[in-house]
Amino acid sequence: MATLRDAAENVIDLLRWRRNRIRALLSGHKSVVLHTITDIYPRVSFLPDNEHFVGRCYDDTVRKWRISDGREVGKVNHGSLMTAVAVSGDGKTIASGDQDGKVVFWSTDTCEKLAESQGKHSHLVRSLAFAPDSQRVASGSDDGSIIVWNALTGGIVTGPFRDHKSWVNSLAFSPAGDKIASCGYFDFGGAQIWDSSSGEEILEIPAFAPVVWSPDGSQLICGTDNGTIEFIDSSNGARLATWRGHEGAIYSISVFQGGTWLASASVDHTVRLWSTSSHQQLASLDHPNGVYDVSVSPDGRYLASVGFKAYIWRLSGVDPTIQMGRIRLSISTCEQGWSSQDCFG
Repeated sequence: MATLRDAAENVIDLLRWRRNRIRALLSGHKSVVLHTITDIYPRVSFLPDNEHFVGRCYDDTVRKWRISDGREVGKVNHGSLMTAVAVSGDGKTIASGDQDGKVVFWSTDTCEKLAESQGKHSHLVRSLAFAPDSQRVASGSDDGSIIVWNALTGGIVTGPFRDHKSWVNSLAFSPAGDKIASCGYFDFGGAQIWDSSSGEEILEIPAFAPVVWSPDGSQLICGTDNGTIEFIDSSNGARLATWRGHEGAIYSISVFQGGTWLASASVDHTVRLWSTSSHQQLASLDHPNGVYDVSVSPDGRYLASVGFKAYIWRLSGVDPTIQMGRIRLSISTCEQGWSSQDCFG
């Protein structure tokens, strides 16, 4: 029965993709997908130069690509089973975590090892996040602990925090760097806010994941398993607004640095762009499968989405700060400038 169900789902995926192709071609929109990369995990991160992006591959490497032509220009070999990756805000450092519970720091430019954590979690590293100053990185583990490390020396700055309600699936520093938001999966403990210096829990918000901060730090923006986006007051946990549009669980949210729009990724096969002022959906980027990660470049010109493959989109044709209508684009609209490669090439 499982085989028949899988086959039926594959047929439905194909029919949906062909329908979207016809819709996109009739709408007259130009190609927006620049590159497709296989054998890559969520997540993909853009560097602050807006010219490169990095991603974690299935062969336990972190690779760096150039946006303009999709060419690989750097590779980090972690050396053991890698489970999490993050890039510093200044673009100079990559942090990688592994199944042994340790964190390693690498130069983004040279791909050389800079430092290794002086200590480790008792279980694998599930999540990593840099502080805005790029000097600290927080790691979350399946053992339910959070540790803040010095990204230059590998020493422990704070922690471990041991009161997390479940394994730590994602982490995010507040824009000021004084707080950390953490969350498990949807059914395991919701989100918590911590003082990044003392490790004390400040606030608990049940039943939300993933969690990101608004640019001014006043709100938490949360995805839910029913496809809504919730805006939460970060000082008291009060719900401020609810957006509806997705038809399945939301696994990732990325806010444009300018704060005017955000992107959400869902198992419903779409990435959706939203205006933060009007709360209206601006565009829907269709995928052949569920999408588990989304990232927006600092200048807002590019978007990376990752499901079974990673797609790099050019957003200039659907600039949400200018074009306020509902736009629907499919991966199959890509024509010129498209490249496809894998992490083992």
